[in-house]
Amino acid sequence: MYFILVYKMGSRVAAMVNDFKLSFYKRVFQEGFWLRLSQFRLVNSGWNERTTNHAYKIILNQSSKVNYIRPLSQDLFIKIVDFPSVYNCPSHYYPIDLMGIFDKEIGNVEFDFNDENSVPTLYFRISDIEGNTMNCIAHGDLAYDIKDKSNCKLLKGSYPICVLTDWVVKKNENEITITDFEEGKLSRFLVHPDIDEVNDLRTKIWQKLRDSADSPSSSGTRDV
Repeated sequence: MYFILVYKMGSRVAAMVNDFKLSFYKRVFQEGFWLRLSQFRLVNSGWNERTTNHAYKIILNQSSKVNYIRPLSQDLFIKIVDFPSVYNCPSHYYPIDLMGIFDKEIGNVEFDFNDENSVPTLYFRISDIEGNTMNCIAHGDLAYDIKDKSNCKLLKGSYPICVLTDWVVKKNENEITITDFEEGKLSRFLVHPDIDEVNDLRTKIWQKLRDSADSPSSSGTRDV
């Protein structure tokens, strides 16, 4: 079993456990719970298998110990990467977090074929406050989840904000596509999560609308 752990300061590290205690770790490692780990191994995590920017990953074995502890933070540990950073970076080798304005013109879940198996697939788009866009692709259960959420009141509003956590950037020449990680096994789609970045973007949107409404061209008057 593979999973992602988040240190109290926000850095992420990948971890894995073999099948000898898999049922135990499936029961203990629940999303959002705080744990104390000890007596584990650290091994190098190569670029081709990296799911975080940490150079190492944790290996839990028979001597490893784990205990529940009180929560050390209420932070969601989301680290937003802005659009220009995605455009300018040659490639992202590990999943990243993105935020954008959800394009309400979304289609239905389709079925793409992967290794002769049909995979539910949803194509959608997000944009930043400057109007730059990114094409996104979701698969599996995540595709249905996003389609269902697209009908909610918040995403039907004027400027619906969504956050994509642990998505992968794929570049083909000048084309950039944002895809979920391994058919949605790790990636999430959040609608207006209560984080500072979302609140700041909402403030900037309303400020931009006010500035546009107060401009001379919008009021129908001009200097001659």
